[in-house]
Amino acid sequence: MSPPALRTGIVAVVASAAGVAALEGAECPRIPDPYSGEANAFGWPLTPAEFEFGMPRCWAEKYPLCSGEHQSPLALDLRLDDADCALHVDGVPGALADKASYKPLSGKPIVSVSKYMRAIHLQGDFGTLALKDASGQDVAYKATDAYLTADSLHEFNGTLAEAELLVVHRPAAAADALGGSVVLSLRFKEGPRASPLVAQMGLPSMGAPTFEGNMWQASESIDLAAALRAPLRGNFYTYAGSVPVPPCTENVHYIVLDTVESITPHQVQMIKDTLVKQAGGFRKRKPVHRMESGKFCRKVAANSLALSTAQTDCSAATRSAAACWEQRCDLSPIDIHSKSAAVMGAQATTPSFMYRPAGHATVAPTD
Repeated sequence: MSPPALRTGIVAVVASAAGVAALEGAECPRIPDPYSGEANAFGWPLTPAEFEFGMPRCWAEKYPLCSGEHQSPLALDLRLDDADCALHVDGVPGALADKASYKPLSGKPIVSVSKYMRAIHLQGDFGTLALKDASGQDVAYKATDAYLTADSLHEFNGTLAEAELLVVHRPAAAADALGGSVVLSLRFKEGPRASPLVAQMGLPSMGAPTFEGNMWQASESIDLAAALRAPLRGNFYTYAGSVPVPPCTENVHYIVLDTVESITPHQVQMIKDTLVKQAGGFRKRKPVHRMESGKFCRKVAANSLALSTAQTDCSAATRSAAACWEQRCDLSPIDIHSKSAAVMGAQATTPSFMYRPAGHATVAPTD
């Protein structure tokens, strides 16, 4: 990176940090448009937009599940000496390698910036991953989206990595991930060796990015399979968590790979500069501690192929959330059983309907 470009990047990072500090004591914002037109990997018909990354304390005001007990990202502190925090070792290193069948995105894929995730986004058919359900049967998940961000979301033994790639999977037999998803995490640490995957996305080890704007075409195929080949042969950690941004639904199974890939400081800076310019910043929600004050310790398993699903807390504070609807009996639509319906008396009247064409109609999303 040339000195002027480097100075620009540093100024942007300092400005971003100052903005976060100023927001910490501010009132929760009122955002006029609660949705964005951006597609998302989790199956929402409309992508939530009524939140600020710099004010995560306000998220639960509009999205109650953001105050749940299985939130992500998680601070993976494996040094905790509390008995409830003991690491559950359920398998052997490299167990994922035989269960993954990833493949490159051929041609010149489209790369974009996701404001919703504050990440550089890839969408396509990356292949599949098989995990075990409660009965021990294989369940196939299809990898559909990849999000690259800096710094990392997850913290490991008190330290953030310089960057992180989240690969989002949905059940292969489902049309979307509304019922639950699997997120595979690959972290990056600064070193002398550039990341080929990051370079393929348009962020080379030297010089300027190979793109402008918030969407571009890669100059070559993007080989996620090659980037994951060695890390899949090592240790990994799993836990039950949530979507890391609103609505924070707690139905995500996380797999955090232990192996950390190399990335140059130049590539990290280009990721941050791109996110500051195109997504409003690079800072995201801070990791949640495994053992919050007065709460239970979050379970983390090592080398386990078993799926874990967090249980959404449908207390009075969150029972209006869509994830809790099945636990309520006062909602519509309902399944009407005509044979058990009450029969009205003889004095019941037939309703009268008087409709007419509308000359004008306004169509808008609702919350």
